[in-house]
Order: sequence, then C-alpha cells, then structure tokens
Amino acid sequence: MSASSISVTLSTALSGLMANQASLSVTANNIANATTEGYTQKTANRQSRLLDGQGAGVETTSITRRVNEFLIRDLRDQLSLLGKITVEEQFYNNMESMFGQPDSNSSVAATLTSLGNVLEALAVSPDSSNEQIDVVNAALDLTRQINDMAKTVQDLRNEANIAIAAEVKEVNRLLGNIAELNSSIARNKALGFDFGDLADQRDTAIADLAEKIDITYFTRDNGKIVIFSASGRTLVDITPSTLAYTPASSMSSTTSYPNNGIGGITLDGNDITTDITGGKLKALIDLRDTTLPDLNAQFNTLATVVRDQINAVHNDGASYPPPNALTGTRTFADPANDLVTLSGIVRIAVVDANGKSVGVPLDLNLADLTTLAAGANPTVNEVRDAINGVYSASTPAIPGLAGATASVNSSGQLVITADNAANGIAINERTSAEASTGFGFSHYFGLNDLFTGDPATGLASNIAVRSDIVANPQYLARGELSEATLTNGSTAVTVGDNTVVQRLANKFNERLSFAASGGIPQTTTTMSGYGATILSTSANLAANVADDLRFRKIVYQEVLNKTESASGVNVDEELGNLIMFQTAYAASARMVTVIAEVMKILNEMGR
Repeated sequence: MSASSISVTLSTALSGLMANQASLSVTANNIANATTEGYTQKTANRQSRLLDGQGAGVETTSITRRVNEFLIRDLRDQLSLLGKITVEEQFYNNMESMFGQPDSNSSVAATLTSLGNVLEALAVSPDSSNEQIDVVNAALDLTRQINDMAKTVQDLRNEANIAIAAEVKEVNRLLGNIAELNSSIARNKALGFDFGDLADQRDTAIADLAEKIDITYFTRDNGKIVIFSASGRTLVDITPSTLAYTPASSMSSTTSYPNNGIGGITLDGNDITTDITGGKLKALIDLRDTTLPDLNAQFNTLATVVRDQINAVHNDGASYPPPNALTGTRTFADPANDLVTLSGIVRIAVVDANGKSVGVPLDLNLADLTTLAAGANPTVNEVRDAINGVYSASTPAIPGLAGATASVNSSGQLVITADNAANGIAINERTSAEASTGFGFSHYFGLNDLFTGDPATGLASNIAVRSDIVANPQYLARGELSEATLTNGSTAVTVGDNTVVQRLANKFNERLSFAASGGIPQTTTTMSGYGATILSTSANLAANVADDLRFRKIVYQEVLNKTESASGVNVDEELGNLIMFQTAYAASARMVTVIAEVMKILNEMGR
C-alpha cells in the first residue's frame, strides 16, 4: 500500500468521523429540544466526497429544518383568528360579570320592575311619605344603575384603548426582532453557516405577530422574510416599519374614531386602523369602536324611553303641595327667536299649601297665542309674556297668571314661580300637544320632569332624578290639577288623588316602541322587557363568541398537531439515529486506529 493511498484512506476515515460527529451533535440537540416550543427537527445533510473522480469519504453539506411551510402558514392564519376571538371572549366575560344575567334580581330589568311595583304601592296610598320615599329611592337605584352601566361601557372601551397601545408596542418589538433575525439568517446563509435555530426563533416571532395582526409574507432567496399587513402594507423588508398609536386620554359616549378624540393606528405615518382585519388588534378596535358603543347606544335608548315616557305622565300631574317654582329642563339657545310648536289648551295655576287655588288659573289657548305671534308659531319669550299677562289687552285677550311670574333664565329655560313663597305652581296639560311627539306643554318645556339628563353627552351616563324631588319626595306628582272651573279658594289639588301616579305605574306594564339601536332592531315591549333584551342580546353574543372560541381552539390544535408531526422532534426516531451515528462514529474511529497501526508498522519496516 502506497503512502498516498494510506493518506486518502485516512482522510476518508476522518471525514466519516467528522460527519458522524456532526450528525451526533444535531441529534443530541434535537433530543434536548424535543419539548421546546417552536423548535423544529434538524437534519445534518451529507454527500459523498470525490477526489479525482474517486470516492474519498463523506462531508456534511448543510443542516436543514424539517418543516411544512403550508402547515406553518395555515397555523399562523389560525393564530390570527384565535387571537381575535380570545380577546372578544375576555371582554364579553367582563361584560356579563358586570351587567348580570337577564333574569338576575340585580339586573336593570329587575330594577325597572321594582320601580313599577313601588309606584303601584304609592297609588294605593298617595299621601304616604314612606311610599313617596320608596319611589324616589327606587328611581335613584334605576338611574344610578344605568349610569354605572354606561360608565362600565366606557371603562371597557378605555381598557381596549389602552390595550391597543400595548399591542402596538409589542408589534413594533416583534417587527424589530424579525428584522434582526432576517439579517442574521441572511448572513449565516451567505457564509454557509447553520441558521436553523435562528429560523425557529423567527418563526416564533412571526407566530406571535400573526396573533396580534393579520399578515401575509414571502421568503427571498437570501433567506429573509418580507412581511405585509393583510391590506398589503409593508411591515418588514430590509428594515422594520413602525406602528404608532396614542391612546385617548379619556373615554365617553361622544369619544369616537377617527375625528372625536380617538386617533388612528399609523404605519410610518399612514392610518391603517381600518386595514387591520384580524388578530388581537382587530378585536380591540371592534370592541372600542363598534361592540361597546352599540351596547352604550342600547342603554341610551332605554334611558331615553324611560325618561320621556315617565316624564310625559309626570308633567301632566301635580304634587301635593306643589313646588314654589317649576324650572324647565329644555334649553333654548335663542328664546327670542326659537319657535314653540304646540297647540291646544294648557292650564297653569297658583296653588297654596292646602291644595287651594290662589286666584283664577290661566287656561292658555295656544291658538290664541299663535294668532298674536308675529310668526306662524310663538317664540319662547312670547310664551313667557303670555303667562305674565303681556297680552291681557290684546285680541284675543290672554289674561296671564296672577300671583306668578314667568321668566327665561340664563340657560334658556322657562321658569314659572309663584310670587308668594308659601304657594306653588301646578299644571294640567289638558289638550296641549307638540306636533311631532304629541306630548303636552309642561313636558315640552320639561317643567315637571321626574327624570333629567342631557342626551348630547349620552343620556345613560347622566340620567338622574330631579334634585328637588330627591330632596323633598312629596314633590312627586301623584294627582292632577283639577279641570273644573276654579275660583280663588277652590280645591285645585287633593292629597288623596292617585290618578297620575297610577298612570305612572301603568307605564311599566305598557308595551312601548323602542327604536332600532346598537344592533337591536325596532321593537315593542315593556321597559323592563327592553332592559332584559339588552342583557339577553349581550348574553347571546357572549355565548356565540364562546362557541366560536371552542371551535377555533379545536381547529388550531388540529393544525398545530399536524405541524408538530411534520416538523417536531420524534424522540424514538432520534434515539435510533443516535445509536446509528454512534456505531458509525465508532467504526470510523476504529478505521483511523487501524490506519495508524499500519502506518506504524510501515515506519518500523522502513528503518
């Protein structure tokens, strides 16, 4: 055997030793990471080494991952869907725990029923101070509960608002991480170094990214992955793009995207909020801008019907004794020019503490006032003037209300005050009616409201019981101002009259019309029925989300199992490989030993 052939043989044996050592290293690493999340099985690829066309051993050409890109792509899509539905389920659980079930004794439906029940009790004993207090307390419970629900909605919106900022920050971190891994992978690939573990890390980062925002991507020849948003905007290429979002400082029913307090999620300065169609960010955007505002709209609808329907009856009634002054809740920006669209006759009277008429009431025929008005309808100031007797000498004559003064305050509200502090003001709306709603004179101005609140800022958030009624429950309207001919000293209001409070109680059993709102179609039901509808609608949506989440988890797990089966480590297989490579390594080592012994013998023979 020549020296050159011995050298080739030794080189061949050494190549087997090194190749098997590399395979053993890869196998050991596979076994060590068998349970590491995101780790994919690696394989040391070999090829025969040639020298002058003759076999000269083996060499390790590369270390590759065993992956199925189609399954990985599907897994990322499922992660995006799962991320979205998981966030939705968390928020719906919060809503259910805060608002309760429709049949709960603490639900808004139960609170409305309780108010109707105490009004029934007051109708039986309209002069009972205890029953009056019970009604006021029940009304306060209702308004506070509606206020709390409206506040909870805004708190949840703000929670989503803050979470969006946190998710945007995390997306930026992931984009930067992916860009760095891209560079490392491209460098290692160019130098012929292993980059399998780097690719695993990048896959994990991309999976985390897909859970937060829906993405598409492709891989360049240099190993870099270019990632886009679902709408095609570049997220990662040579460098990472930057998302930005400044959360709203506070949240109310008037706060909305994009022009009322909520800014957009921007990508390198461009608003992409509406481009996001999947992942946790999409869920948070929908909750902040659609789901929760819809729920708030439903509460506003409930509050509006409760306020308007109860106030319409309460305004037609009178308390015993009546308050010294009635201040309207409706504000007019320009009382000198704002027109009053009322027709019919309204009775306004000054009444003493014993329910007796002080002087003669004013039966204001609004048709007479329309005749005297400069336009087709009187202005707010002209109504004030009519009550003050400005038109007493006109034709037709409107005598005014003796013993009282009407005014328009600085807020543009009509105020009627008895001149003697011991007397009060009572109104019977009689045939007066607003053209569009049919509600009467007192309700039009809000002179004797039970519930107050400003719909401009979200009525559910600020509906309240009129403050002077809270302070003095006897100002609850229970009866009505008599329509009989009244002279000075005639009985105008009686302590035992329950006509109006009974009508108030009946309202809670009446089927009323509720406009379509927040996903609930136009419906006719009771007030408590609508309260239950709000909660049942939310509960049904929560149940649907929970069902969808269970389904998505099953689909995700199936895809994950297939992905892990395709790319995960099979320990049994790796143990078999370990034995095989150990045997091959030992054989190569033995071959090296034998060649070394041959060379020793040859050297000794040559001496």
